[in-house]
Amino acid sequence: MRRDTLYYVVPVGETWIVRAIGSAPERFPTLEQALSAAETLTARGANVRVLSRPVAVATAAEA
Repeated sequence: MRRDTLYYVVPVGETWIVRAIGSAPERFPTLEQALSAAETLTARGANVRVLSRPVAVATAAEA
């Protein structure tokens, strides 16, 4: 990892990936695990961007 590398946290189907352009992605089953990996990268000096987050949708029974 280079200090000036930009990493992205991106949802892909039911999983989340953390990757830099031109590198192999790391897959995580939950957003929390992906954000934990992103925090580790940030602590090492990398820049991290979260491209999107899931939105909770209320069902008709909950409304």
